[in-house]
Amino acid sequence: MPPDPSRPIVAAIDMGYGHLRAAAPLADALGVPMLRMDLPPLGDARDAWFWRRTRAVYEPLTRWSQIGLVGAPLRALLGRITAIPEGGVDLSAPTAGTRWMERAARGGAGRALAEHLRRTRAPLLSTFYAAPILAELHGAERLHCVVTDADVNRVWAPPDPARSRIRYYVPSEPALRRIESYGVAPERIRLTGFPLPHELVGGRKMTPLKANLAARLGRLDPGRTVAHLAAAELGAVPRDESPALITFAIGGAGAQAAIATKLLRALARPLRAGR
Repeated sequence: MPPDPSRPIVAAIDMGYGHLRAAAPLADALGVPMLRMDLPPLGDARDAWFWRRTRAVYEPLTRWSQIGLVGAPLRALLGRITAIPEGGVDLSAPTAGTRWMERAARGGAGRALAEHLRRTRAPLLSTFYAAPILAELHGAERLHCVVTDADVNRVWAPPDPARSRIRYYVPSEPALRRIESYGVAPERIRLTGFPLPHELVGGRKMTPLKANLAARLGRLDPGRTVAHLAAAELGAVPRDESPALITFAIGGAGAQAAIATKLLRALARPLRAGR
């Protein structure tokens, strides 16, 4: 079957669960597969090697940076790599991250992706910043980027944002302002929220979303302070006096593992007391 240029290619990468989590519901909604940018048909051996090497450096760095005094120098290094600047109206100047993207493109990263896009004539919808940026550096067009964080580093925006045609879809107003401060034109940024699976939202009627929210309120608001007010929108809020459940999710690199340890230790006494 020949490729359908009207259907986008949904791309992500295994660099922490957030990029895959955002791409999966988009691919499902569009009826297309979710593809990884570092594997065929979007990536070749050079891409696989480049991103494997990147993970081999980044993931241990994030984990080791959490080890007390020993990790202090690594925390400082990680802070410089991932820092989000304070304020500022124009933050469009190149950074170490954008120069890294340009070097990667010169080394061939993203070339196979751009060639695949030209061959299929399909637009790209990516939940990882590098895919549209590298593809554009290799001459591809019709590029779309879904931002997966509430605030983002300069590396998410193109090295030359004034000339770029990448369109951005952001989950929050701070992310919108941040991408705009990096030099992306306002008309190429849309505030969309974070993509969630249909099973959790339920389309325009949002039936499962409302049911899930009502169930949480029933447990979190035993005094019915908010539940009665929310009932008009959500429907009946069930009364649930069982203990609240807490989930602390840790990303693929494990950088927040130390926070979970501190949280559990802080909760140890009330948990033992049954509170």
